[in-house]
Amino acid sequence: MGHDIIVLGTAARDEGGHQAFFARPDSDIVLSGRGHGEIPEVYGSRESWVGKDILVSVGTTSHYVLFKTLKSLGLTLDDVNVINMDMATANTAFLAGQGDVVGVWGPIIHSEDKKELVMVSSDAWVKTGIVTNYVASPLGWARHEEAIKKWLEVSLMAGEWAMQNIEEAAQYMVEFNEIDGFPMVLEDGIRIITNNPFATLEENYLYYTEKINDRFKSVHQIYVPMSGFVEIGNFTEDQLNAVVKGDNFLPNPIVEIYHRVQAKR
Repeated sequence: MGHDIIVLGTAARDEGGHQAFFARPDSDIVLSGRGHGEIPEVYGSRESWVGKDILVSVGTTSHYVLFKTLKSLGLTLDDVNVINMDMATANTAFLAGQGDVVGVWGPIIHSEDKKELVMVSSDAWVKTGIVTNYVASPLGWARHEEAIKKWLEVSLMAGEWAMQNIEEAAQYMVEFNEIDGFPMVLEDGIRIITNNPFATLEENYLYYTEKINDRFKSVHQIYVPMSGFVEIGNFTEDQLNAVVKGDNFLPNPIVEIYHRVQAKR
């Protein structure tokens, strides 16, 4: 929503501990323990969360995890003080003593500096349903359709290879994140890939051929988190309805790739 993009395929489901919120051990959120709301894993009582300074990147999937966390306790984003920061800045600021809770994702969740903190919520606990998709711009698609199809096929096959060679793929992830400035260990890479599996070509074929209520499964995959962003106030109901019509979800590339690969196999 908010971007004129073409959705070509499902890359992965990012709801296996890829997004998380942390608090300090002496926080009353942590001291309140678990089991106060609809989701038993989430830390804190309703009262302990109210008024807290939350460092989070607004408009991102991390923001949505916070929304789901608060909702599970009968709260809204208006009940806390949301401080908008990009993820890296938020993490640094929190370690320097700012804020009461911080939202991070990816390898930072497993970084050494988190060992002294307590994870108080995560995408896995609140079951976000977040999906990462392969997308293209309309202009790019118009100019380079065949090249993008080949890129999509290579990406899908790389995802399948990663799931069959998790340790080797995780080592690539460690090297990539090291270059990107986020050191991590091999075990964390294995955990991230295992908990957030790449979608296979066969799964994609089903997502883009099978329908629920006249809409592709791929559309339904992202409807719930998108409706959450409407509830947050980032987008309108009209914008959501325009997207879920499915006009920008293209089934043909996945179907074409699927039949070509199946013929080779």
